[in-house]
Amino acid sequence: MEQYSILTKIMGAIILLLYITGCTNESIIGGAIPTENNITVNMTIPGLEIPMLTRSGEDKIWERKIKEVDLMFFDNSEVSRLISHVHITNISQETYEDEHRAWFNLILADDPALSLTSVVAVIANAHDAVAKAWGYGSYNIEKKTFLQYLQFETSGRWNTTSKDYIPMPMYGEVYVNGIYKGVPIPDIEMKRMLARIDVQNKVNGSIFKLEKIHLANYRTSGFIAPAWNEHTGLVIGEWEHAYPYSRNMDPMVPAGFTTNPPIEYLYSQSENLPGSLMEGLIYTYEAPKAAPNEKVCLVLEGIYKGVRNYYRVDFTSDQEMHEDYEVFRGDDVPLYRNHKYVVTVTAAEGVGYPTFQEAINASSVLSNLKTTVHIVDMTGINHIVYDG
Repeated sequence: MEQYSILTKIMGAIILLLYITGCTNESIIGGAIPTENNITVNMTIPGLEIPMLTRSGEDKIWERKIKEVDLMFFDNSEVSRLISHVHITNISQETYEDEHRAWFNLILADDPALSLTSVVAVIANAHDAVAKAWGYGSYNIEKKTFLQYLQFETSGRWNTTSKDYIPMPMYGEVYVNGIYKGVPIPDIEMKRMLARIDVQNKVNGSIFKLEKIHLANYRTSGFIAPAWNEHTGLVIGEWEHAYPYSRNMDPMVPAGFTTNPPIEYLYSQSENLPGSLMEGLIYTYEAPKAAPNEKVCLVLEGIYKGVRNYYRVDFTSDQEMHEDYEVFRGDDVPLYRNHKYVVTVTAAEGVGYPTFQEAINASSVLSNLKTTVHIVDMTGINHIVYDG
């Protein structure tokens, strides 16, 4: 508790300093306030969103909105210890053509310790979680310990529709060879910590009218950072064999699993028309491949030829094979951060189950509701256009 109290005082002093200088749109790190060497830290947010049918105005951009960031400087030691930290709330953002950027100005004072920096980490929209994780170690906390405790937790559906929406936590980091005056920090690509699920029923409502979507076996917490090396704390790169996101390997998730009540989403469809794409409403934490009773899934509820039915939909691969591993169409896949899963109902060929519980227990039974799951990795993608 004493350690956390010290942390609170340190962070309070930093916040106060930023408040004093906030009108200049600049953040100070390293001690005395200098009069020169202002550098700009740029962040890119991949996967610009297509127009939403469910919100308007400012709410359209919540998926890429950055309200605040915590900038963490870790040293070049074997365990990568924290050197310095600054909390920034004065952030500029813009969308230019197919790219969304956020940036802030950073003023560096004379601080020899910053020359030892090897990793600059940026945590967006999760300041309270940063403070909590930091409290589990000393001021110079090891990066692996910090990331292990850097978690975000919610209950129920993710708030995306009201004015009090929850901005999505993001993480990005970049390698540097020290931090020096006048030397820019490379651009940092941010990754959202959540997976997104969109749903469309292309079957005419006279045959199958989709009314509700139930998200089941979901997790209520996740790591803010993507998978990292548990010995060094360094985020695993795409070129490494242990990188899970292109090899159908399980993501890193907090230990433990508790079954929670399903989350219900309403789907609007006319009686005699196919349904539209319901997008930007369902978000969930990363989830590994698992046994049927712990595997995240959807249960679709609707009227099939005048009778209410329930159908379970599992997340499976839409690819026959990948370059680095074998995965066949229909194989189970995990849910990954910063990925979009577009579930499309293509045909209704028979009845489902009369109750939700019967449907949720029917993972191994061939469904009469034919669906496809299109998976999009939003990393490095600036614009996505659907052809359906």
